[in-house]
Amino acid sequence: MKHETGHPRVDWIEVILNGAKARAAICTGNQASVISLRAAQSLRINYPIDYRFVGKVHGLAGATTAIVGRIHHTMLQIGGRSSSVALTVLEHDYEGDEPKRDFYLGLDFMKKHDAVVDCSRKVVVIQGVEVPLV
Repeated sequence: MKHETGHPRVDWIEVILNGAKARAAICTGNQASVISLRAAQSLRINYPIDYRFVGKVHGLAGATTAIVGRIHHTMLQIGGRSSSVALTVLEHDYEGDEPKRDFYLGLDFMKKHDAVVDCSRKVVVIQGVEVPLV
């Protein structure tokens, strides 16, 4: 489904990342879970960035941004359950006509935690816990 802007609709879930409330976009198109450097700094998870992991990420419509590093482990709480998540750190947020999106849970996390996106019920089921899409 697309918004009036022509961009794909993004579904979000409420999470707690490193002890702070955040919104994570559910993105089955991302192979890896990503966070912007700005978001990592505001959530105070930028201290363990491994700057050896650099490169470029190519997105929709030819958009690119630099990969500045990787956070190998930080705590993520979803629906009352805690787990570890690894995040690729991007130099910039994804921008455009839509609100800035700076934290995406990708296929790596969803596969590891047996996540199911149930569009008809507007929930994500992660290891048996239903989390509403917002």
